[in-house]
Amino acid sequence: MNILIHSNNIYFNIGIAQCFRDIQKTAPELKVIHSLPLSHLPELSGLDVIILSLENYHDYLAAAEIAQHFQGLVIGFTSAGNVRRGRAFNADTLLWVSQREAVREVSRLLRCLAERRWPLVPRHQRQSVSFRQRAPLNRLEMRMIDATMKGQSVHQMAATLGINRKRVYNGLERIKVNFRLVSHSHFHHFMTDRLSFSRLSADLRCLTTAANATLPPRAASRPAENHSYYLKEFRKLF
Repeated sequence: MNILIHSNNIYFNIGIAQCFRDIQKTAPELKVIHSLPLSHLPELSGLDVIILSLENYHDYLAAAEIAQHFQGLVIGFTSAGNVRRGRAFNADTLLWVSQREAVREVSRLLRCLAERRWPLVPRHQRQSVSFRQRAPLNRLEMRMIDATMKGQSVHQMAATLGINRKRVYNGLERIKVNFRLVSHSHFHHFMTDRLSFSRLSADLRCLTTAANATLPPRAASRPAENHSYYLKEFRKLF
């Protein structure tokens, strides 16, 4: 089984790698591939599982797109409060897992993957159907975020979505609480920040953003050095 850890968050990668390192002792056929550096991504056709760390709204959109084009399993680690610890669940072709999940539970899920044991989540740990449909973002909340990024006012948003203004206010507040966005600036960054990982398109090519290309040479060189150091430390885990 080939598993891709697809994230730019070095600490997330190290944490997942620690869990996999113990599992690989008893499951040598398990092959873990990391997406750092992003220029060395493998082809999706040779993968069975993709693991993502979701940090902002565009990450969730990209995760849904990857899940539509990928034949295997996509696991999304989310900070949403309505994805509870010990309550991983399948929804919209993804397996949602809380970023606050205990190491023991994450190791159990990964071991089930390695041993191809189904279902991944025991019946007594599953959430209700209605709860799964709301988490981590339902369609109405995603439409609200899209309208907000277009600069629509609450009145315009209510008219576009066919709901009253009170429901718009409540919906936006629910998103803030769910993702622990304590201020308007945090909410703004959640909506507008670029992808924290590279997008994988349907034709299996990596569409990377040119974020670093816009930085001055001196500003871009320092993160590159740190990235190289962390990458060497990360590779020692395998």
